[in-house]
Amino acid sequence: MIAPHGVQELAVLFAKFAGLVTMTGIGEILMVLQSHDISTPRFAVLKHLNSHNGATVSTIAHTLGLTIGSTSQLIDRLEVDGLVYRLEDDADRRVRRVYLNDRGDYLINQLKSMRIRQLEEQLVKLPNEVIMQLTAALTAAFPFITKDID
Repeated sequence: MIAPHGVQELAVLFAKFAGLVTMTGIGEILMVLQSHDISTPRFAVLKHLNSHNGATVSTIAHTLGLTIGSTSQLIDRLEVDGLVYRLEDDADRRVRRVYLNDRGDYLINQLKSMRIRQLEEQLVKLPNEVIMQLTAALTAAFPFITKDID
């Protein structure tokens, strides 16, 4: 399938924008993760659970592209760190689901708030007209981009 005209240019612009946004404040976020001794893979598990609380180990592994064994080890460590817990599934006792506990939820929300503040510091530099245009365009695009995400 050939991409419609302008899609490649838009993709390049998004990549540049995402790169700039990612690098903005990354040091501050890494410091918080390091202070909690959270590696990137463990952070990915926490982020997944923030969107899909009660996921199974196999679902988390599949979504993150990891083996079930390595995902299970990551979750074991997150349990020891007091950030997640596992419970038996009500419908199938053989299945155990993973949940963020209050401490894990607090950490993820702290990082989200930090990230939003960092982005606001960058976006406030834009003219109001550009902010309104970006808001409208992203609001219109969001349903199409997220419709295939679990």
